[in-house]
Amino acid sequence: MAVKITKIEMPETSFDWGIVQINNFSNTYYRFGMINGKPKLDTTFFADQLENPKEKHRNISPESDLYKDIQQLLNNYLKENENE
Repeated sequence: MAVKITKIEMPETSFDWGIVQINNFSNTYYRFGMINGKPKLDTTFFADQLENPKEKHRNISPESDLYKDIQQLLNNYLKENENE
């Protein structure tokens, strides 16, 4: 699956989380923080489409292809938009 960012919200401060959504996961939110000026994807995500509230928060392995793909997209996004 080709992964691309469909929505991104940058953190307002270094203490806040940013949120990113990717294609085919419109009701799933991945969060990231900024560490030393670089985005760092969190290992949890929020799946809003699940009915059971206890199942909405999930983990993603930093070793998974999906995690690596999203992290790379975040890195690329910041490089492309660093002067804005």
